[in-house]
Amino acid sequence: MNFYQKEKASILAVVLKADHYIGTGHLMRVKALLPKLMLCGLTPYLITDSFDKRLTNLACEYTQIIKCNISDVACKVNALHPTLTLFDHYFLQEETEKQITSPVIVIDDLKRRHDCDLLTDANFSRKNDDYLNLVPKKCKLLIGTRYSLIRPEFLNIIRATRKRKNILINYGGADPAHACVKVVTSVLASGLQQIFNFIVLAGAANADLEKLQTLCAVNPSFKLIKSTAKVGELFSECDLAMGAYGGMFKERLCAGLPTVNTAIADNQQGCVMMSTRLGVGEDLLLKDLEDPSKVKKSLLNLYKNRELYAHNGKKMISGEGINLVTAAILDLL
Repeated sequence: MNFYQKEKASILAVVLKADHYIGTGHLMRVKALLPKLMLCGLTPYLITDSFDKRLTNLACEYTQIIKCNISDVACKVNALHPTLTLFDHYFLQEETEKQITSPVIVIDDLKRRHDCDLLTDANFSRKNDDYLNLVPKKCKLLIGTRYSLIRPEFLNIIRATRKRKNILINYGGADPAHACVKVVTSVLASGLQQIFNFIVLAGAANADLEKLQTLCAVNPSFKLIKSTAKVGELFSECDLAMGAYGGMFKERLCAGLPTVNTAIADNQQGCVMMSTRLGVGEDLLLKDLEDPSKVKKSLLNLYKNRELYAHNGKKMISGEGINLVTAAILDLL
C-alpha cells in the first residue's frame, strides 16, 4: 500500500448536525470518541446538512467540514472513500446507511431501523432486544449505560468545600426552549440569589445571550459564561445544577453534580421525572421553570439531598464507555 492509499484508508467520515434547533449533543458525544480514534490513525471529516458556524471551535478535530443537502449525504461520504463512517443524526437512518460503501457505525437513542455494522445506544431503559428486528444480524450491539460516552474530564472530580454553594445553570449549547432565561428570571423573583451563587453557562449557540447578560448584570450573585472548552473544570467549581436531559445529563451524574433536570426537547420527553425515579436529583417540567415558587422548592430539596443524589449518580455511570466503544469501532478495521 502506498502513501496515498494509506491516507485514503485512514479517513473517518462523521455524519451529524449541530445547530440552534438540534443543539450540540451529537457533536459533543462524537467529540468524546475522536481523540482515541485519531491516536489509532483515523482522520475525521465532518459531513453535515446543518452546522452553526458559532460551534466551529468545538469541531477543531475535523480536517474538513463538508456542508451539503441532506439528500446528498451518502454521495459526499462515499466521495471521501472512508475506512469507516459514523452516523449520529436523528434525521438519517437505514435508507441513507445502505448507500454507504464503508462499514457503518451508528450512535442512537431513539430505537430506529438502521443498516449498520455497529450500533451503540446508552439509554437507561434500552436492551439488546429493542433492536432485534431493527438492525442486520451481523450488527454488533453496545446497549445500555455502560456504553455512555463520558469524557475523562468528568471522572474523579474533586470539589472544594464552600459555605455558599455555587449552582450551575445550563441547558445545552443552543437552549431552543429558552430555559436559561426562564430559570434566571425565576431565581431573581424567588430571592434564591441571597442563598446561593449562580453560574450561567449560556452555550455557544444560545440566542438569548443579550437577555442573559442584562439579567445577570443586576446581581453580583450571578456569573455568565458564554461558552467554555473546560466544562469538567467548571463542574468542579459548582455544587448543584439546573439543566436538561441532554448529553450533559450523564456527565453531571458521573461528576457527582446533583441537578434539577428538565426535558426541553421532543427526544427528551421519555426522560420526564427520571431523576426522581432513579433517586439522582429533582425534576421540573419546562413550564415549571417560569414558576419562582417551584424553582425555589426544587433547588432547596436538591440542596437538602445533595449527598445522596451525588452518590447515586456516580454509581450509575462508570465512565468506561469511551474505551469500550472505541475498541469495538477499531475491531471493524
